[in-house]
Amino acid sequence: MLAVFKYWCKLFAFFLLFFAIQRLVFVLVQLPQNPDVSFMEIAQGNIYALKLDLAASAYVVLFALLVLWIGIFGATKTMIKVLKVYVIIILVVVGLIHITDIGLYKEWGSKFNHKALSYLAYPKEAIASAESSPILLFTFIFSAETLFGLFLYTRYVHFKGKMDGRLWQKIVLPLVLVAVTGVIARGGVSKWPVSKGSAYYSQRPMLNQAAANSLWNFINILSTPIEARPTSYDFVDPSSAQNELHRLTLCDTSALRITTKSTPNIVIILVESLSAESMGIFGGSPSATPALDGLTKNALLFSRFYASGFRTDQGLAAVVSGFPAQPQTAVIRRYGKFERLNGLGLDLHQKGYNSSYYSAGDNDYANTKAYLKHCGFSNFYDEGDVKPLRRTKFGGYDEFLFAFHLKHVSSLKQPFFSILMTCTSHEPFDAAVPNVFLDRGEANGYLNTIHYTDGAIGDYLKRAQKETWYSNALIFILSDHAHRFPNNRQIWEVERHHIPLIITGGALDENLKGKTISAPLSQTDLPAIILSLVGVDSKNYEWSKTICSDEYKSWAFYTFDDGAGFIHGKDTIIWDNALKKTLLPKPGNSNPHLDSLTNTTRTLLQKLIHDYYNLTD
Repeated sequence: MLAVFKYWCKLFAFFLLFFAIQRLVFVLVQLPQNPDVSFMEIAQGNIYALKLDLAASAYVVLFALLVLWIGIFGATKTMIKVLKVYVIIILVVVGLIHITDIGLYKEWGSKFNHKALSYLAYPKEAIASAESSPILLFTFIFSAETLFGLFLYTRYVHFKGKMDGRLWQKIVLPLVLVAVTGVIARGGVSKWPVSKGSAYYSQRPMLNQAAANSLWNFINILSTPIEARPTSYDFVDPSSAQNELHRLTLCDTSALRITTKSTPNIVIILVESLSAESMGIFGGSPSATPALDGLTKNALLFSRFYASGFRTDQGLAAVVSGFPAQPQTAVIRRYGKFERLNGLGLDLHQKGYNSSYYSAGDNDYANTKAYLKHCGFSNFYDEGDVKPLRRTKFGGYDEFLFAFHLKHVSSLKQPFFSILMTCTSHEPFDAAVPNVFLDRGEANGYLNTIHYTDGAIGDYLKRAQKETWYSNALIFILSDHAHRFPNNRQIWEVERHHIPLIITGGALDENLKGKTISAPLSQTDLPAIILSLVGVDSKNYEWSKTICSDEYKSWAFYTFDDGAGFIHGKDTIIWDNALKKTLLPKPGNSNPHLDSLTNTTRTLLQKLIHDYYNLTD
């Protein structure tokens, strides 16, 4: 029976080594975006990763022990063959999870989570998004890891001993090993089982994600109910959080009137993945958006405007319901929750507005149509209506969307409210558009598709100016979310959430054309801003506020995988909830004022989490 014990030890050692190799590969792939990471920081991760690596190894070893136990009592040769097949399957599964985590972190700044799990309900869209990743590199990584792991296992680990020994030994030893393995899987005999937080050790989110074992994380996500409210977001009593949000949204508002019209036609253009950094007006050089840059000379520009999250469904809920993006899920994916939200279409209806949503993709994706129906939208138009002559994996080219809206909107009763959602600049940036950018590496496709959409918007606006409805129209141009391109931003960085907001149209007050407002605002403020134009109270949009007259009192709030950013006046706080520390300001650079803003950031994050989980599901 000594051979069984040796195999148990070798199998643990094998998977610990395999996970360490995967961790190193993960770091190496992410290193170009983290060039100042030291060797010591990377090596230190192996120590902090050990608990989760052991737990994940134990999950795998448990089944192997059960197979061996069966083999002890007769079918030894068959069970040994079964063991090898089992290990091969595990290597393949672990390899697939690993390359998925590499791709997800590259795009979302996190490993597999409940949000990623929810996207598996839409395999076509999930595959299309994955195509923005370097497929050849990921295929090589997967193949190399799997083949190397198989070689090591076959050569040095695979069970080749004899299962001799007395009957009591054949019964007791496997039982003891199963019990010990179970304790290891739990993380020891302490009161609480091992958690993901045990792997967090660095101020750098990438290193913490690398240390969090991919297999353990995957199993944990599948086994944890998505709606279990995490207590790690509890910082103050709920009433204090409520009061803090109320205080912030009561900032003095200016007498600024965007329009003199009482019921202007309202058009919102949500541009897929448009980062402010790609635009000339925000320092992008060369600019991917010459049309929008030129437009600002006769439009109202908000220079410090921020996306609430980093996916389309998050941005849509922020714009339409004024509800901030949740760190690890999306409210419009839960019927029982989004049905408790307010919606612009409902409130504008009382002023005679007809609300419509236009896209050249699939409006059923991510519950979009169902959510907007609840929010008072009565008409929906997608790829089947637009009938584009050219399309990407996510839908028709934007030029066909804009042409359809121009044709269709002329027949609508005024005033109307339209949201147009573009998609040509959606990853994997595979649209056949002119290659204007040739020397920006991986960002080429992104910048070229943004440049195409910019041209389509410019053409749309020129044609719209000839329509009778335009003179009574306000057109809001913003992004659904930003993107890590063009400068490979981390998911938590404020620049990763910085997007444009441009207001134009014939109903825009002449005195505001060419003006810039630098007070920080976010997508969640749009409901209050829009409703104030038509004289509707926005009190039901708790997170939404109008334009604050004092730039130093104005603020914006956003979330990422496990944290939040807060821009207040000239200050920015970025709170990493896993580390329980600020990423900005860096440790040692704080002061009483910044400490106060950090407390506010955490309080808002808590308030959001409570609001989300308190919605009936």
